Amino acid sequence: LERLAGSGRIFALGDCVHVAGAKEQPSKETYPAEAMAEVVVANLRHALACTSSLECPEGKLRKLSLPLNQFTICSLGPDDAVFVANGCVCLSGWAAATAKAQIERTKMGQYRQELLGSLLWKLVPHW
Repeated sequence: LERLAGSGRIFALGDCVHVAGAKEQPSKETYPAEAMAEVVVANLRHALACTSSLECPEGKLRKLSLPLNQFTICSLGPDDAVFVANGCVCLSGWAAATAKAQIERTKMGQYRQELLGSLLWKLVPHW
């Protein structure tokens, strides 16, 4: 496991991550943390399945593809919000507030393993 952790692949996520050599660091937001989580889980499962360093080729470890998109929806009241994607305001007002409510509803549905949320968020890639 020590050899794997030192191979430059990701075993951490969220605010503590600094990707050496990356031109831009992942933002400290939910979307990048969720993308990192997929990589961390896959790499930990791979590392735990190995009984020795000889049986554990580094090539099977996943890498985080950078740069990640940066999405933020900020509430500005019960019926107002702003949605910013990669520094560009895409939605504001009622449309952004509605989008935020739908994202929250379907993400929670995904975590509860509800059909709609699970299907919808399988289609959203972490580029």
